[in-house]
Amino acid sequence: MSKITKAFEYVDLGKYKEAEALYQELLNDELNDKDYESVLNGVGYLYAFTERYDDAIDVYEQLLARASTDEDKAIAYHQIGMVYRMRHDVDNAKRYIGYELDIIKDKDDNDLFVSANFYEFAEVYKIEGELQKAVEMGYGALDHALRTDDHVAIGCAHRVLADCFNEQDQSSVAKFHYEHSLESFKAADDAAAIMDLNDTIDSMS
Repeated sequence: MSKITKAFEYVDLGKYKEAEALYQELLNDELNDKDYESVLNGVGYLYAFTERYDDAIDVYEQLLARASTDEDKAIAYHQIGMVYRMRHDVDNAKRYIGYELDIIKDKDDNDLFVSANFYEFAEVYKIEGELQKAVEMGYGALDHALRTDDHVAIGCAHRVLADCFNEQDQSSVAKFHYEHSLESFKAADDAAAIMDLNDTIDSMS
């Protein structure tokens, strides 16, 4: 297993100190452009999930500055929008995921990108309390995710729908989507998501 893969694994497992130490090692290594950008992406995730939002945005803006293709720009916009959404800055979140959508909407074979984009819009609308809009975007995310074989995208779409229906006290529909989300994250072997979803489903019983 490469050091980059190991660092990503540490983040997924919530071993943030270990991940940060390994990323610091990697940043001191001589890396090619692709590996360096992979490390920056991982550092951005680490900062985002440890609520160091300004640092995460700085890292993703470095990625945006290095982006040489529309796809790279779309990914960077998505990540910046995600961080703004995580800090509940909905105006900036919508601005950046809007930039992303402008790039990806007319591309071929874009289902995974569109699913991730619609998922972020659903999460933002959920924060705003616009649950009907959130549900519409959640179903859009699910529709595009189901055209791929990406279990994480499918799981995320089901989960945001479940959260929205749960907030509307539609517990049976919410549980349906939570259970389908759990199946998808099991297929993706995402331990953290599996644990969270099991806890949520158990609390509904």
